[in-house]
Amino acid sequence: MGRALATFQPKAVVLVEAEIWPNFLWRVADRKIPLFLVNARLSARSFRGYRRFAFLFRPIFASFDGVGAQNEADAERLRTLGFARRPFTWSAA
Repeated sequence: MGRALATFQPKAVVLVEAEIWPNFLWRVADRKIPLFLVNARLSARSFRGYRRFAFLFRPIFASFDGVGAQNEADAERLRTLGFARRPFTWSAA
């Protein structure tokens, strides 16, 4: 991961839906690359699992600079887990 980031030198990283790869996210955060999650969704079942291990995931989730959730329920679950300061919903309407 470190070598790939050094080679490509991204200005920002945008993830889609819920691709959570801790090693990659730690490396991105270490390099202070802006990190965004778009079209995010988080089922109630996944939320329970992440919440159980929140002490491990909260620092990773807090490193996101912005989150676009599919709906308000997903946004609220993401907020509870510590994603970005203000996850927001995005409507195509």
